[in-house]
Amino acid sequence: MTEKWVYEPGKDGEWREYKLRVAIGFPDVREVGMSNLGFLWVYHLINRLEEVRCDRFFAANRQLKGRERLTTVETGRSLSDYDVVAFSLPYEGGYPALPRILADGGIEPIAEKRNGAPFVIAGGMAASANPEPIADFLDAVVIGEAEPIIFPLIKAIQGVRRMTGRFNAAEMTKEAIRDIPGIYIPSDFEVVYGKDGTVASITRINKGPAVIEAVHAIKLDEPARSPVITDESAFPGSFLIEAARGCPFRCRFCLAGHAGGKFRPAAMLDEAINESLRVTNRVGIIGTAFTKAVRLEETCRRIAARGASVSFSSVRLDEDTLQLFRNTGDALDLESISVAPEVASPKLAAVIGKDIASELDAFVKIKPLRGIKKLRLYFLIGVPGETDADVEAIADKVREIRDYSNWEVMASVTPMTPKPFTPMQWAGFAGKKVLERRKRLIEERLSGVRGVILKVESLRRTFEQATLSRGDRRMGATLHEAAMRGQAAMTWPAILKRNGVDPEFIATRARGEEEIFPWDMLSHGVSKETLYREYLKAMSFTDEKG
Repeated sequence: MTEKWVYEPGKDGEWREYKLRVAIGFPDVREVGMSNLGFLWVYHLINRLEEVRCDRFFAANRQLKGRERLTTVETGRSLSDYDVVAFSLPYEGGYPALPRILADGGIEPIAEKRNGAPFVIAGGMAASANPEPIADFLDAVVIGEAEPIIFPLIKAIQGVRRMTGRFNAAEMTKEAIRDIPGIYIPSDFEVVYGKDGTVASITRINKGPAVIEAVHAIKLDEPARSPVITDESAFPGSFLIEAARGCPFRCRFCLAGHAGGKFRPAAMLDEAINESLRVTNRVGIIGTAFTKAVRLEETCRRIAARGASVSFSSVRLDEDTLQLFRNTGDALDLESISVAPEVASPKLAAVIGKDIASELDAFVKIKPLRGIKKLRLYFLIGVPGETDADVEAIADKVREIRDYSNWEVMASVTPMTPKPFTPMQWAGFAGKKVLERRKRLIEERLSGVRGVILKVESLRRTFEQATLSRGDRRMGATLHEAAMRGQAAMTWPAILKRNGVDPEFIATRARGEEEIFPWDMLSHGVSKETLYREYLKAMSFTDEKG
């Protein structure tokens, strides 16, 4: 894989000379991991620290055999050679890979059984929301954003290593980092389950707060950005830069909107982009509400003036976005753009708290981007209160846009996963029969429509994601068993059921107001009472069952 560095790590010295050696990994193959800005940014931040070396690893793209070990990209060393092994977990789909990756790297997967092995940490949006299904494998979890935590965390771990002269002191390390805001140590909490299979109690058994509060950078003095660029990623040859973080909107299904912190535009965009243009002519601007970033219009024009291309992550069409496109359309050379209307009926727009129908219609009508040929649309099915008519409305909207615009329309349809720390955490994942009917309905309605490409996300995979996002630490034994057998991740729900835990009970069951969630020892700044009021408000719009 060819790589071009925007920011060289500058860690070319003798490996053993570094005071602390960190391996940071992504639970998927290299091409996928190199497309994730959060992973790349934390890798860069750690390498900024003196006396610390950080190397990358990814899931093996084949089954390792014999004495083969999973190794890091930079050194070819086994994960077991490192002092700290960190995982970036932006989505729950990576959870089943963790025990296999640890084992392949020469590390005992079960934390309480490790002896003299690296200290294992995880972070990222999924881990911040609900790390309980993988709690058995982790010594600690970063809850929230990396910037406020990395320096005190690494400093504390270095202190333990200096005291011991080696790094096999997990309990000493936990003691050293326990008081750092945003650090969750699973072994500090005891979870008891009731006879009905729900969580009966969560108790802190070590000193410290009963609830771990997520931490967020107060402001973004600089943007998260790609330190390295490669053609072998989902964004080939592109320099990714985060124009803003957090979201001013609070769509009721969206984890990023509720756990991503307050909306903050990033500073120093132009400076960082200028540095990147030395090695690439492609810039990808991302963020849940990036179009609200300061002076973004001028930034886009400057990029275009340098002969470089600009691309965007999925955009929320609102008046600010339409205005940006109106004012910069002549400078942007975009062949495609992605928009997530989510639903196509006013009722469901009220349920999820997101309605961009008029803005989408205006975008199609005025066509503010001159070179656009493809429009990617993202929709949800399985939303509470959904009926067949609501699903038919999705197909009708896709056809309407295709007929009016003559663009190629790529419609991606995914079952809604009720996420922790959102108002929808009380809702159940839609049942298999309902989703299969919805899938058939939209496929039949768009069958044979020229210029429309329909992709319906695997119902099996989304069910597994719902189970992982809503599960508790009893799932650890099942994920470990599946991994150690060398079986594909798709088999773990069957193993879970065989071990007496019903994945349907975890995923599809609606929760009661007072139920204890597996993640209730964590907080992202919004009370359960507030979220539940929003849930009731959402349910008030569901005037009929689907």
